[in-house]
Amino acid sequence: MPTARPDMNAPLAGLTPLFASDAMRDADRVASARFAMPSILLMERAGLGTALAALVRYSDIGAATVLVGSGNNGGDGMVVARHLAEAGWAVRVILGADAAPRRMMRLL
Repeated sequence: MPTARPDMNAPLAGLTPLFASDAMRDADRVASARFAMPSILLMERAGLGTALAALVRYSDIGAATVLVGSGNNGGDGMVVARHLAEAGWAVRVILGADAAPRRMMRLL
């Protein structure tokens, strides 16, 4: 299981990285191999879980900005954005400079 990495530099001011990317890749690999879970299902579940947590914790806000980078974490962010939008929230997605918009837009 991945371990927390509070010693890592935050990607943006005010954020605390929870896990090293290599640890998360290993956890995804183990889940895929041990439990025969396709990576797209892991992405969908991660995004849905995050969206549900936001909907419960911030139910009175009804809007979100999702910062999306490249790779699978960007895909997770797009899934979060989709679920929040489907729940009726106003959602703005900001793509990082390294994100590939055409690839990411397929997830919306």
